[in-house]
Amino acid sequence: MKKIYATLMLGLIFNLVSAQNERYDLTNSIEPYEQLSNTSMVDFAPTADWADFEELLELEVSFGFSVPILGMPAMEMFNFLTPTLLVSSFDDEADDPILPFILPTTTQIQNRGVIQGNDPSEIHFQTTGAPGSQIFKLEYRDVGFANESFSEPSTQNMFTNMQVWIYEGTGCIEFRYGETSITDPDLIYDGDNGSGAGLSRALSSQLDGDTVLYAIFTTGDAQNPGVFEAENTDQEIGLTSIGFPASGVVYTFCPEIDVNTTDLITDLDWEVYPNPTLDFLTVKLNEVSEATYRLIGMNGQTVSTGIINPMTEKVDVRDLAKGIYMLTIQTEKGMATKRFWKK
Repeated sequence: MKKIYATLMLGLIFNLVSAQNERYDLTNSIEPYEQLSNTSMVDFAPTADWADFEELLELEVSFGFSVPILGMPAMEMFNFLTPTLLVSSFDDEADDPILPFILPTTTQIQNRGVIQGNDPSEIHFQTTGAPGSQIFKLEYRDVGFANESFSEPSTQNMFTNMQVWIYEGTGCIEFRYGETSITDPDLIYDGDNGSGAGLSRALSSQLDGDTVLYAIFTTGDAQNPGVFEAENTDQEIGLTSIGFPASGVVYTFCPEIDVNTTDLITDLDWEVYPNPTLDFLTVKLNEVSEATYRLIGMNGQTVSTGIINPMTEKVDVRDLAKGIYMLTIQTEKGMATKRFWKK
């Protein structure tokens, strides 16, 4: 069966490459999925067919702020029913503009209301927080899958719920997954083993070919994925994600950061030392009194969590294997991440 998302999906053909600007890190975690409240809704007909590409680019929502995404200043999102989400602002007057995409799933979604008798699916959005640390949130609520529309009989019984969060302060992009029912994975995944998620950047001229400027996607078990990255290549690797993320799974893609922890990555003033370390990290919060933290391995797995305050400035890393880790903190001002070496 033809994959509907293929017209904008870019062939996802990659080689691993060395780090540079505008690259991202992936971490995954588990948090209770909470439906958004006090939102606005995207306005479309209750029986609208989300697989119809002709009118998709006319639908757009604004973040309420500007944030760099994949090296481009982004202020709004459109084409979000594919679900290859195109974010702006790209140079639409250029002969061959660079187009940034974010994909919470590589499985084409569908409005369940396209089948008579079903309640229509909904897309909600909101922007929360104070200027400088705002979060744009987009929620797909009780959405179906386009491939089920092509089955006989077409019932749209399978569904998912998921959210896309974009953080103003850090430029991080988060995919949060809720309740999902996929009873016929062969139909939904259409020959693949599951649904991947990620980011990609491509020239407009590359959309009909097999090359991208940059991409980072999940691979392996959707509940605890690995990651592959690639840039400027035409060697096909393909999607290798297995299954669909369960309720509570969160994928966080953050702009790659400098290992030098003396550099601030947001307006938040905080310090982490010594780096490298053998046994303990000291974390000093110079602007806030408390933060929650996560220690995350390079494979994206969270290895420990806790609270940092003036009484508990030290984080025990004695049991960690040698390697590079990320320390992510969440404060009242937002989220920030630094890397460190464990000797």
